[in-house]
Amino acid sequence: MDNTSKNKKSKKPNWIKRILIALGLLFLAPLFLFTLGWFSRDLLIDELQIWYEANSNGTLEIGEVNANFITGFPNVGFSIEDVKQSSFDTILDKRTIIKLARADVNIAAKDLIQGNIQFRNIKIRDARVHTQVLTEKNLQEYIELKLKKQLEQNSGFDLPSWVHPNKTNFQLQNVHFIAENKILHKYFDLVAENVSGQIRSGDEVISGNITYEVFINDLGFNTRKGSFINGALATGSPEFELKKSSNTLSLPAFKLQLDDQNFEAEAQFVFNELTEYEFSLKNEITDFKKIQQFLADSLAAKVKPYQLQDPIATNLKLKGKAYE
Repeated sequence: MDNTSKNKKSKKPNWIKRILIALGLLFLAPLFLFTLGWFSRDLLIDELQIWYEANSNGTLEIGEVNANFITGFPNVGFSIEDVKQSSFDTILDKRTIIKLARADVNIAAKDLIQGNIQFRNIKIRDARVHTQVLTEKNLQEYIELKLKKQLEQNSGFDLPSWVHPNKTNFQLQNVHFIAENKILHKYFDLVAENVSGQIRSGDEVISGNITYEVFINDLGFNTRKGSFINGALATGSPEFELKKSSNTLSLPAFKLQLDDQNFEAEAQFVFNELTEYEFSLKNEITDFKKIQQFLADSLAAKVKPYQLQDPIATNLKLKGKAYE
């Protein structure tokens, strides 16, 4: 009787001790990661600046970097705020400006201790990317320079050094892309409302998947004839594969939704020399009136006299080469 009661009493403190140890570890682990992150902020800034200077002739300004106590766990979390990047291509008279309100990134503690800045997770919020070509060159001169530069860039493709080669999760929220080229009469205006996915890199192939909600303001391949898909919400979840040796990006068949119209889409891009592309869209029950809203102004005017009440089958294939 006495021995039994003693055993019960001896077990109770052991359980309390284990709970206290567990609670202590739960507190100390995030604290260690936060401390590691706090003292690694300069390393992160320096590595990003080194990479940028090696890959661009512009300027990169990073406003503030802070370590996150909880959001990065079990990795080390950082918030990068008020980022500004600007560059100017003197050959093609192309200016690029990027403004980023905030990016949250995670780095494995092991990588950080070894001095390796490789992001496991990247989340970008409230950003604007604007490219603009304003040149006094004539069209023929500009095209020749553009072709020459594209031919010189045939050197294969690799991910930036700060993307983890095994797997990186990424997310974009409210990222506004504008690209305008007045001499080639192009204008693109897209807003990535919510884009997320994963990217993995092997010796020969970069692969991954992406889920996107993108609002298309303008797709102006030739602004003299108008823009395509004005004001439509595009959604989809394709997988992708990029072969490094051939610079070929493939998107196997996937479901593409433009507002309430559903398409089966497939695409391939080859970035060697000139950019080559193949793109296909299929929909057996297309709303003709709705499709008219997606057409450029010049095409919409041509089909305006036609009124079709029943759905039509759509089978669109585009193939060609692009200067930009």
